[in-house]
Amino acid sequence: MHVRSAGTGTANARNRARDAATLLDESGLLLGCADAELATLLRERAWRELFWTRRDEVVRGMHPLVLGHGLAEKLLSPYRALTAHVLLLDMLPAPAAAAGAADGALDATAATIIAAPDFGPDWLTPLPVAALPGWDADVSGESLFDDLSVFRPPVLR
Repeated sequence: MHVRSAGTGTANARNRARDAATLLDESGLLLGCADAELATLLRERAWRELFWTRRDEVVRGMHPLVLGHGLAEKLLSPYRALTAHVLLLDMLPAPAAAAGAADGALDATAATIIAAPDFGPDWLTPLPVAALPGWDADVSGESLFDDLSVFRPPVLR
């Protein structure tokens, strides 16, 4: 991706596709999702509804796969505001996809999306990783989502 887009776009030789590739390389998380409603809630930043009220569905219907090397390193000492740039991908419902097979399928789907001519940062969704069930180092429960400095509402455009 970086090689394909080098020398095009802006004065710093980066275009939108390369910007998005850089975000994925640093803080990317592939998120397989078998449920369109859950995907919509993520895009709408309905944090509490998605990751608290429907957390059992998230466990069954979403599969996170850390991609970014910076994100992987930060997960060694996680903190509440640690945020990933998520590439949301369609996934087969469990148990149709075993974990290893799901990883390979997500990787292949991500490669196809990243190669799309219109791929850019707007394809990525922010996700405070503490929201993912089982990833909250503080084990804060529902009160985790009261921290509006981390769990921000969607930006109105």
